[in-house]
Amino acid sequence: MDEKRKAALFLSAGTVMWGSTFLVAKALFASMSSGVLLAARFIVAAAVLAPFAVASARRSPRGAPPLSRIVVPSILLGLSLLGGYAFQLAGLERTGPGKSAFITSLYVAIAPFVSWPLCGRRPRLVHFASVGIALAGVWLLADPSGGIGTGDLLTAVSAVFWAVEIALIDRLWIPGRSLEITTGMLAVVAIGSLALMPVMGGFVIDPNPGALAGLLFLSVFATSMLMYWQIRWQPSLGGAVSSLIYIGEAVIAAAGGAILLGERLSTGGWIGCVLVIASILLAFGRELRGGGAS
Repeated sequence: MDEKRKAALFLSAGTVMWGSTFLVAKALFASMSSGVLLAARFIVAAAVLAPFAVASARRSPRGAPPLSRIVVPSILLGLSLLGGYAFQLAGLERTGPGKSAFITSLYVAIAPFVSWPLCGRRPRLVHFASVGIALAGVWLLADPSGGIGTGDLLTAVSAVFWAVEIALIDRLWIPGRSLEITTGMLAVVAIGSLALMPVMGGFVIDPNPGALAGLLFLSVFATSMLMYWQIRWQPSLGGAVSSLIYIGEAVIAAAGGAILLGERLSTGGWIGCVLVIASILLAFGRELRGGGAS
């Protein structure tokens, strides 16, 4: 199996798991504040990867990029990740998991405009049309009859941070240092989340077995493992094609929200979901036809 097919396989599997995290996080709000959830998730995730990163650094082959080169990528990726998760969790507290996932997927439409200054890739005219369709979709998804809620706006802000993260991975990836960069960025999020805890509900936690199991899933599998997969495999496909895979998490979250939590969308909301997905397919149609990663 070639590199690109492996990348697609790993990122697709990761997307299914990422979609489930909206449901797990929503359930965990009954046992802990969003600040505790964010901090605990990334402290554990960084601690799990740290021994592997140290071992990887020690066995670096001659001529490998020096560890000093991972500092800036780790900080910038960590800050973008922190912003994405903090605003997403704050929004998820106020809206349903399926709705949150679809609004989050706006980052795919935003990504080409973020990549322009960061990676030097000029967006095409079709990207402008795509963003317009995506915004119309989110407006319908947010239920205009009741107005766009605070949770919807916070989630939309998180989408900007996710777009920055996608672009930065393409811009800052260092071959042979994926594990070290992943560990560094998770550590940055862990430290930053402790500073944000007072404005994200404070230190509130009910450490029951179910909550601890959910937190373990989010920390070890959905963060340590999946963030490493993203850093390792996304550069093989490029941010644009990878983003087409990532939109699957919105579908998984919406299906799970409907089946497990009884989440329901209005007809306008479903139309909005279709418009969001259509905007992404429009923007990256060339990649789907084999035009290559952006």
